[in-house]
Amino acid sequence: MKRPTEFFRKILYNNKILAVICFITACIIWLVVAVELSPETTVTITDVPVTVDYESVNKSFGLSPFGESDYKVDVSVTGRRLIVESEDFRQGLTVVANISPVTNAGTYSLRLEPNLTSNSDNVVINSLSYSSITVYFDYSAQEEFTLEPVISNEGEIAAPGYTAGEPYVSSKKITVVGPESEVNKITGLEAVVQAKENSTVTQVITTDITAKSTTAVNFSYVTMYKAKGSAEAKTAEVTIPVYKIVTLDTSVGFTGKPSAYSDSADFSYTVSPSSVELGIPESRVDTMVNFAVKKIDFSELKPGTNRFTVDASEVENSGCIILDGTEKFTVTVVVNKAETATLKVPEKVECINVPEGVDVGEVKPAFSSVTIAGPAESVHSVVLDGTDFGADLSALTGEEKGDVQVPVVFADDNCWAIGEYTATVTIN
Repeated sequence: MKRPTEFFRKILYNNKILAVICFITACIIWLVVAVELSPETTVTITDVPVTVDYESVNKSFGLSPFGESDYKVDVSVTGRRLIVESEDFRQGLTVVANISPVTNAGTYSLRLEPNLTSNSDNVVINSLSYSSITVYFDYSAQEEFTLEPVISNEGEIAAPGYTAGEPYVSSKKITVVGPESEVNKITGLEAVVQAKENSTVTQVITTDITAKSTTAVNFSYVTMYKAKGSAEAKTAEVTIPVYKIVTLDTSVGFTGKPSAYSDSADFSYTVSPSSVELGIPESRVDTMVNFAVKKIDFSELKPGTNRFTVDASEVENSGCIILDGTEKFTVTVVVNKAETATLKVPEKVECINVPEGVDVGEVKPAFSSVTIAGPAESVHSVVLDGTDFGADLSALTGEEKGDVQVPVVFADDNCWAIGEYTATVTIN
């Protein structure tokens, strides 16, 4: 076994071992000096979040913050460099807003109070970039308004030979959310636009939504939404329809016409007024040859003279508007050389157009006889049992159960049923 003196002699005369020992010793000395004798320095820690206990304010008084609600502040501190420049120190530095003054709606200046963690001995807070923050508290309110389009033009929007229709907005209902004191000022919402003049085509214009109010509304506190859960709405699209002015003959259409009943039969109609002045979209001018005021089903027609009155508001406008003030149309349909016959309902009424998977039980007609009309030579030769006469189930989805009401269809090549007939069908 080697003696200790020889072991230490080898270490002392080995340059590599001495270099390692010296490096370790230097690191230990540096660490001691850095920790114990670290020089003091002053640093500014930026963007320290400010904590505001909004939850407690809301729970105690029902108040919510509006406007800016996230604040950050710069903090100047002095202390040992190794401490104040470390990430741990930064994470342990907090700034809290004193909410004790908040008891009612209003604008408050809340004092900022910095706090340090327990391992920050001998660190001094010099200053904050600002000593207080201004927060607006109020009771939350929500109200729905109808957005009204407003055209600011003084000149004519439509070119000669054209007319402008009623403007409308993309979203008619707007929900306003914000502080009660601001929402209560609003009496309505408008979308004001300046349209192009002498136009021949429909215009769609995007514009800001503005408020009609008793006094100025602070929109930094108020938010508008087109629908619940939708994105914030600051603008709206206003559509200004532009129509070409034309005069068209009036007409009617017919449905439920028997396939063999010819237009050459003694059958005619008139419409009063016989023509009407309309506003028609430019794209439809070449395709509209008349203005159909009503579709008449043959079940509404009896032999002789039939009259119908149609309110202009009930007419399917096909994208048109009536310009000459016509409020009603009178339709007269004359069916000559036709007779009627009343037939007893057959003992058994079949179901027709039955959806797949539907199991039909009992069928109970809600009538005992059927009145049919048609040419004299045809109407008296009809045998109800031999016609296509049945409860029409085509409108059912296949998921119905129990009793359902369905129409009963009478189909003949040259005759038609007058009136409406229904039956109660039990679906198993």
